[in-house]
Amino acid sequence: MSNPKARIIIIGANFAGLAAAKRIESEAEVILIDPNPNFEFTPNIHELIADEKSPADLQLDREHVISALGHTWVQDRVTSIDKAKKHIELESGESLAYDACIITTGGVSNYRGVKGVEEHAIPFKSVDEVHKIRERIVDLNERGKEYSIVVAGGGSVGVEALGELLRYREEDTVINIELVEAQDRLLPGFSPKVSKEVLRLCKDQNVTFHFGNRIEEVQAKTVKLSDGRSLNSDLCIWTGGVKPNPLLFEAGLSDSENSWAAVKPSLQSVNDEHIFVAGDAADLGSMDSKQAFFAMESGEKAAENVLRFLNGRALRTFFKIPRPYLYSFGDLTCFLIFHDLVIAGAPLLLLKESIFRITIEGIRAGNSCQSILKLVDKLFPKYLKDAATNFKSFVSNPLKFLTKPPVVIL
Repeated sequence: MSNPKARIIIIGANFAGLAAAKRIESEAEVILIDPNPNFEFTPNIHELIADEKSPADLQLDREHVISALGHTWVQDRVTSIDKAKKHIELESGESLAYDACIITTGGVSNYRGVKGVEEHAIPFKSVDEVHKIRERIVDLNERGKEYSIVVAGGGSVGVEALGELLRYREEDTVINIELVEAQDRLLPGFSPKVSKEVLRLCKDQNVTFHFGNRIEEVQAKTVKLSDGRSLNSDLCIWTGGVKPNPLLFEAGLSDSENSWAAVKPSLQSVNDEHIFVAGDAADLGSMDSKQAFFAMESGEKAAENVLRFLNGRALRTFFKIPRPYLYSFGDLTCFLIFHDLVIAGAPLLLLKESIFRITIEGIRAGNSCQSILKLVDKLFPKYLKDAATNFKSFVSNPLKFLTKPPVVIL
């Protein structure tokens, strides 16, 4: 490298940020900045509700992981980026200069301007938030009285949250669940087969779906809908989506507060050549770019291109590799979605759990993004073949899964 002392600052230290840090290794001075002390495996936070996972299962100490990579960890919040001077300001008052910057800040909860959400609803974005939801449900159950939960949003997060609520239910307590979705079905961005199957599984449950409806206001014990009705709510779970971190717009990297950072095919910002953007923060033009795997791959590619940029070499294009989605629905089923193909069945829960374990242990051990993804990619054909040809050999715990339906194509 022409400048061995080049400093690269990575803002954000979750999937994309850590993948970027692993790719750079010792080729430059690297500083990772994030206000939170722990890496969080957010794709599985819904399992906290039914106590299938604990906070400790889903968190890794960032200082330990980053120091093992030989990089510098700063627990702080970036308040501004001065592109002209190439330095950032931290909430602590410290200022840090950079030769190149990788932004992997992800998104923040989108309250969509709904009155009362921040005061009376609990978001579904972090381990602490979902653990707070579990504690609230435990408290409601201990009272031994009928209560109501409103789930705001019927996207992937809302559906997985609903599945865990059904898994957790106490037999001697009546729980009324109301799910509100502005579109006409669940997971509107995917095949309608998934929505149809979830509705079938909920047919005999105390679950009411309010499609084509919006939440107008959240109060302490009530949720008001756009059609004028009011729902009882002892707990409102907000899964209403995410929006860009305000830092992107404030730094002039996006066109509006609701826009992700515009990037070139190399993940270099269109507004500043010294800044690269990866993960959820980058506008990659499709919803699949918000998956953890894409975040890891884009973080690694952003790091590769930062090194090429600092060395005066041509940048390479980031290509998204299509992968199936896996969404669990409590212990009832799991959906594997690939374009219009939808495969469902409880055995796929083992596939999802295997991917979780491989990925988080790979991050813990400091493995590269590509080595982790190669292992994950090998799982898909193996598990699907086993599930289709030999149900008993596929299931690692027959006593738990023999009563479950086999994998089927919807």
